[in-house]
Amino acid sequence: MAAQHIANGMFGMILVEPEGGLPKVDHEYYAMQSEIYTEQKLGAKGELTQSYDKLLDEKPEYVVLNGAVGALTKDKPMHAKVGETVRIFFGNGGPNLTSSFHMIGEIFDHVYTEGSLSSPPLRDVQTTSVPPAAPRWSISSSRRPVSTWSSTTRSAVRREASPGICW
Repeated sequence: MAAQHIANGMFGMILVEPEGGLPKVDHEYYAMQSEIYTEQKLGAKGELTQSYDKLLDEKPEYVVLNGAVGALTKDKPMHAKVGETVRIFFGNGGPNLTSSFHMIGEIFDHVYTEGSLSSPPLRDVQTTSVPPAAPRWSISSSRRPVSTWSSTTRSAVRREASPGICW
């Protein structure tokens, strides 16, 4: 089943820059959201077993960024000072949940939907919806120091908030 492969980490994100590259920014970040479906409860230690039933029911124990709990909060948070420009490449590996991606206390100056480099961007966006298997990238000028962000994850079918969101 394809969803099992995706839930086991068989996804990724690549950037093919246009000739001459992208405009310069002060900071550039890559973040990939994914879901982990386990038989064990949230926070269990040791080897975990994948739950096929939870995968089909779209009930992950964990929703993580860059494959780990705390990857962008504890381990490597994104920072920017007032006036610095930030480019964020955000992907949703899924396989099931849609993400509502936003920076806490910030507005994206530009959001490039579907990862398009040639389509006009959306402007002044607070939150952008990112379905499974879809990319977004955005540019923002910091209006205040940035050290935290959020992605509210919701089931694409049931619209239930996921209990295991672990940034």
